[in-house]
Amino acid sequence: MHPSRAQRYDDTLDFKSVRANWKTITDANHALRIAAGVEADYEDTQFTVILAALAMFGQAIGGPTTFRMAGLDRDRDVAKRFRSWLANVLLQRMNHF
Repeated sequence: MHPSRAQRYDDTLDFKSVRANWKTITDANHALRIAAGVEADYEDTQFTVILAALAMFGQAIGGPTTFRMAGLDRDRDVAKRFRSWLANVLLQRMNHF
């Protein structure tokens, strides 16, 4: 029996170290939220970190096409402004729950 596509993908990553890195990032962000007095559960922090990663990954892969489809292709600085906008959205989310 051939391994599934997911299994082949899983075998190419060192999940133990990758998961440890994600946990370190999430723990640090969650600690900052708690220190700032934000009452958020850990899963909310995990989802916010995942949102940031997925948004940046998607922007890197499909950003130019997506911006063009949205009518923003004539603007050379749109990707930079999008990242700045995303950072502000994420900061608001992390600071207010």
